[in-house]
Amino acid sequence: MSTPREFETLITEVTILPKGAAIYSEMATAVSLQDEAGGLFVKVSQSSGNDVEECIRIDHDEWSHIRTAIDQMILICETRKEKEEV
Repeated sequence: MSTPREFETLITEVTILPKGAAIYSEMATAVSLQDEAGGLFVKVSQSSGNDVEECIRIDHDEWSHIRTAIDQMILICETRKEKEEV
């Protein structure tokens, strides 16, 4: 008699979209775990509306650098927006 297998549940994708929008909306962003036999990485993707998926792939060791750069760019956007509203 074989030993029962153990299973686990792994969430591999989260979708971020405007409240009330359909999951296939062009505004929907999917963040998923991927593995192409070289180790896990994160994929961030959106559909451009013409059945073309556009994405970036992020390795875990890149993330802190990418996050820092994005935070800096967001801060610049916010600062410029405030100046333009005056």
